Amino acid sequence: MDVSEEIVRPPTFEDFFYAKIDRLSLSTHLRQNERQTAESYQTKLRDYLNSTRHSRRKRAALKLLKELWVYRHSKERTYPIFESFFKFEPMLFRDPSYRDHFFHQINVFVIGHYLINKLLHNQRIYNVFDFAGDINFTWLLASTFHDVGYPIQKVSAWMTDFFQDFIGARPLYQVSLDTMLTQNFYDYVRHLATFHYAREKGMELPGFGVGSQFTDWRLYDQLLVGLKNKNHGVLSALLLMHRILTQESFARSQEYLIADFPKQICTAAHAIGLHHLKATKEKVRFTVNPFGALLILCDEIQDEGRPSAKPMPFTRIVDIDVEFDGNRPTVKCLLEIPNRQVKEQKSKLRDRITMDQFFTLQLLDTRDQSVIATIN
Repeated sequence: MDVSEEIVRPPTFEDFFYAKIDRLSLSTHLRQNERQTAESYQTKLRDYLNSTRHSRRKRAALKLLKELWVYRHSKERTYPIFESFFKFEPMLFRDPSYRDHFFHQINVFVIGHYLINKLLHNQRIYNVFDFAGDINFTWLLASTFHDVGYPIQKVSAWMTDFFQDFIGARPLYQVSLDTMLTQNFYDYVRHLATFHYAREKGMELPGFGVGSQFTDWRLYDQLLVGLKNKNHGVLSALLLMHRILTQESFARSQEYLIADFPKQICTAAHAIGLHHLKATKEKVRFTVNPFGALLILCDEIQDEGRPSAKPMPFTRIVDIDVEFDGNRPTVKCLLEIPNRQVKEQKSKLRDRITMDQFFTLQLLDTRDQSVIATIN
């Protein structure tokens, strides 16, 4: 299939974004006195949403990411990893089961941005998110970076195809990360397990480089196994920490490592690292990992507008509504489910996350008006 000419945004996709998200003030990512930057952001977002061809939409996506990561949040040394993803993803479409992860990350960001800023009207929910400081920035990190490690996960399969094409043999080619990773990556894994323990116990967030005897050893082991197996969620989390710590000059500040790094970067990495960690049988809890619970939700329901190597059934978001009745909101996601198999897959979301009674999440199938899952 020639993905360069594929229409990537059906009308209902546009309808959802414009009806719900464009009405919300997306300038929450910007300081109030940065009107020019806010207008630039809105313009780039609309350019991205309005682009219907693959190549044009990718260029619009990069401009939007640069606006957010560089011009707004001054992460000019971390941002180039998106350009690398942009360059290497076309090779992944050789895999007939592959579907886009580049557009998907931005779509997840925008859907989650809408949900967060609706839910924050509830004071109890606001208090859950408030530990992260700049809530919208932390969501930007978690959502737009959550699949960045995917090309690394697929590299061995790609190399096998490469040798098949050139020499007619399919070696069991495996890229060993152990020979390439520095000790830093294992330190990041340990810190994430320590961070998780602190969040579960309601303790003060540990600053990076500050020793702690409290670690969730089971999660530590699961993350290490995920790293060895090239789990893209674990890789993406560690890459975010690594890029910030080794590339951005402000990360050399001890004050930043103790205060802002754990609230923003580690919180986002915590969400990313657990979003595809199937080894753990425990649900991601909203009160412990609110960005992680939201990431898993948005990641699961966002299918539409993703080019694939071959035609695949996809779930279409028809509407998302947040109802406030008393002190416990209800989030209703109206989905157009293509078949029973996909419906069963979506229903398994109830086994992965819990909202800890802070709000109710309902997934509804518009075809037969049935409830796919209710999560409390």
